[in-house]
Amino acid sequence: MKWAVVFTSIVGSALAMGLHPMLYGATTAMLAGGGRFAARLACLLGGLAFGATAMFALLHIVNPTTYIDTLRGDLDHAALNRWVDLYSGIALLVIAALVLWWRLASPVLEPKPHKRPNLSAAAYSYFGIGISCAVVGLTTWPLMYLVTRTVTAASEHAAIRGGMFLVFLIALVAPFVVLAWLWTRNPVVAGRISAVYTRALRYDYRGILAVLCAGAGLVLIALAALRLA
Repeated sequence: MKWAVVFTSIVGSALAMGLHPMLYGATTAMLAGGGRFAARLACLLGGLAFGATAMFALLHIVNPTTYIDTLRGDLDHAALNRWVDLYSGIALLVIAALVLWWRLASPVLEPKPHKRPNLSAAAYSYFGIGISCAVVGLTTWPLMYLVTRTVTAASEHAAIRGGMFLVFLIALVAPFVVLAWLWTRNPVVAGRISAVYTRALRYDYRGILAVLCAGAGLVLIALAALRLA
């Protein structure tokens, strides 16, 4: 049961993190442009995985529990983790409430035009796009913090933690690999995917953002409650 919850949390966070208009815009643009796109797609997904990995590593380095535990050698580390999780969860719930209030106050959100990537650009330029999509966003850092806490709380063994994070990376890039595979195998799918992408760009994601933040907050609060037991 424990590992099922961990797996669901990690995969769900990866899929949520991949819901970035720029990512799907870059992917569909390179696919619709024809020609060889494998190098561009590999650089895009490589940048996405690199950015996520850098965030994961950074959240380990700047983990507030590590610094406070170092400064207060006698402090109970488990209790400290509990309070960090609790306050982080409350912060995410507050963010969810603010986003929900924003949507209620402004029901109509004018979509911003999304610049499509230059198809004539070198393949390596897509690496930077992937990194920016991983690092820049309202939900990316809270989601990566949730992944970090889930992985570190699930096991103390480095190999198991590495395996869990590998599952996260696979779930993060898998939708784009499947999209490219479907595009090359079934041309009819191309028009349908383009139509879905166009509608997705016009969709108001504030409700989804509020749900994601609230869900992540509840998970962190639940982790804190379990440490109380």
